[in-house]
Amino acid sequence: MTFDLSFDGAVRDAFLAASHDRNPLHLDADYATRTQFGQPIVYGICGVLAALGGWAAGRNVTLRQLRVRFEKPLLYDTPYTVSFSEKGNDTKIKIASGGATHVSIGLTAEWRDTRDAAPKISPFVPLAEARADAPGDATYADFAGAIDFGADPAALDHLLSLTGLAPGQIPYAQILFLLWSSYFVGMQVPGRQALYAELTASFDADSSFPNGSRIDEITFDERFNRIITTGQFSATARFSIGAFARPLPVNTGLDEIRGFPLQPDLFAGRRFIISGGTRGFGEALAKTILLQSGKVAANYRAFAGDADRLTHELRDYPFKTYRGDVGDLAEAIIRDAAQDLGPIDMCICNASPPIEAKKFADLGVDGFNNFVARSLSPTVGLVSAFLKSAPDGAMAVLISSVYVADAPKDFAHYAAAKTAQENLFESLAREYPKQRFLVARLPKILTDQTNLVFDRERPARAADIAFALAKAIAAFPAQSNFLHTTIGADR
Repeated sequence: MTFDLSFDGAVRDAFLAASHDRNPLHLDADYATRTQFGQPIVYGICGVLAALGGWAAGRNVTLRQLRVRFEKPLLYDTPYTVSFSEKGNDTKIKIASGGATHVSIGLTAEWRDTRDAAPKISPFVPLAEARADAPGDATYADFAGAIDFGADPAALDHLLSLTGLAPGQIPYAQILFLLWSSYFVGMQVPGRQALYAELTASFDADSSFPNGSRIDEITFDERFNRIITTGQFSATARFSIGAFARPLPVNTGLDEIRGFPLQPDLFAGRRFIISGGTRGFGEALAKTILLQSGKVAANYRAFAGDADRLTHELRDYPFKTYRGDVGDLAEAIIRDAAQDLGPIDMCICNASPPIEAKKFADLGVDGFNNFVARSLSPTVGLVSAFLKSAPDGAMAVLISSVYVADAPKDFAHYAAAKTAQENLFESLAREYPKQRFLVARLPKILTDQTNLVFDRERPARAADIAFALAKAIAAFPAQSNFLHTTIGADR
């Protein structure tokens, strides 16, 4: 059996009101831009409630065993398929898109005739914002003991109606536990940097929540940034919650760049524009250029937070930021940058949409074409505008990837997009013989998007690759107007 499912702002707001979970990963688009997901993600427990609502289909049910694994994030305004199979009292449920499972649920349930009465209003006072403590056993020691939680009955019933559940259809104590688990992970342990991973719970006739429920132990495994919280509802009913502590955002400081053997006048008189230049690799490259006497116009598409941070940090350098989609507004951005810094003679095409590992079959034709188009747009828009006013000897640099030559599975869309951009630059070199074109294939770099809780293949430092690329730009051979190179940290 299957049914379709999607999530919108209304269910997000209803879940927030009922759970008190204000983690910015779900609510703040600017914050989520600096995570591996690139956009806000759906509350995992909200997905569980919606799946339970569609599966129960109006039947009154009491959960006895519940097992949940959050395997991939759920995104807003994205279609998903929920499938389930029942065998006696046991049920397996999956929320999926294409062939990828996002949430898997296993449960044992009992059907019943009646529904619960609404809970009383609780005096519970939630946190106003998520905790941001560094993870560790000592940090979480004080959380053991009785659990305090409550939800406004009206807010709770409104959420249930949006997820296909009637008031009292599943015992309120079990619904409250699920909401508390989201609040606990997203607001308390680990809090702001949380990523909910899994949940197991067993309920018995004596189970209630929060009355009589308690946390027994919280353990932190620093090898995997993994936190396990165990507790009980009664003497025979227990729960376990698994979560990861996501790493903090990645920034490259000036002092890190100063640690390299810089050449103070390497880019004297050169004026650069860098798309995607206010964070990640773009930030590291901008600072590497500035510390070697270059002037930098850093373009960003939407999030002003990083632009403001860099503008303050680099206030003593010839550095300006310009907001706008270079796929459409590149000419105006280059014109404004030229007025501020002088004629732009170095163009670095660095911007890219979020890159998610995705199977070709799951992307589909439309998804594949859409990604390639979104990848090409900022490169084509910027280099086209740049060439209209570029002086003789000006240089355009394409930030490409080693994935073009050796793409791992699930990155065909990314490799195709970068291959098209590389071919574009090679063709442009023949059309514009008085300008220079550099295609630089870079390795996987540690940025916010690749800053995973656990990664067996640790990415290269952005500062290392930025320094190596700056050397390659400065050493462009005078006898050629096209160069294709692979950049490594050992240059």
